[in-house]
Amino acid sequence: MHSVLLSGDGRYIYKRCVVPELRQDSFRSYRKEYTAMKTLYSKDPDSYILLFPVYHACGRDRAGNPYLKMDHIEGITLEKKLQSMGHRNPHRYLSNDQILHIFDQISAAQRMLRTVDILQLDLNPENIIVVNDDYDIRLIDLTEARCLTDSSRPYNLIDYHASVDIPPSLQLRQAGALLFTRLFYSGNEQYQTDYSRISFLNRFHDYWSLLQCLDDRDDRQMPREGSDCLYYWDIWLNQLRLILS
Repeated sequence: MHSVLLSGDGRYIYKRCVVPELRQDSFRSYRKEYTAMKTLYSKDPDSYILLFPVYHACGRDRAGNPYLKMDHIEGITLEKKLQSMGHRNPHRYLSNDQILHIFDQISAAQRMLRTVDILQLDLNPENIIVVNDDYDIRLIDLTEARCLTDSSRPYNLIDYHASVDIPPSLQLRQAGALLFTRLFYSGNEQYQTDYSRISFLNRFHDYWSLLQCLDDRDDRQMPREGSDCLYYWDIWLNQLRLILS
């Protein structure tokens, strides 16, 4: 994981690596992120700006620190949004429609990212900006997203929970399930302190089928040959829609 410093001027956000020994690796990661997102923007600018910040520059500052420059997104992280809700115990914070709207947007973002060989597996609420009361969102911080064409590149998983020895398609499904459980807790501290799958399911037993993918041992099996990396995500998302619709 890269040590970073975030700064901004109200219009732009600057992300910098501030650890000298990580500069070179960070510059390579920033450059790949910048190139991928600029390519993605060029494919469909109107759809892009509904899901991601626009990237403007990648380089090194006067101190030699690698940096990325991107649009500042007005809003609040989903993490802070949940923190503000304040219940001490697992609680139903969002409506069915709000949850489905969040996941439909994430799914649209993953499909766009797939066209530049990226999946965002770190679906942490801190990486999701809520921009209005309708729960329109933007995904941020894609430096350590999963690169589908380079299995040697490090990447982040939400909570470092999902198994790293299974294909990206199964990791993405696990990431969706973990984000779903987080929506019932008032921020990361409360989630890490109180979360257990058993206590969650005792309280919200209607959702048990959505969490099976976190335990299934047959996930060790490779997906069928030729299946798309969104195959298992789509199955899981359809389950979510069926339960919440």
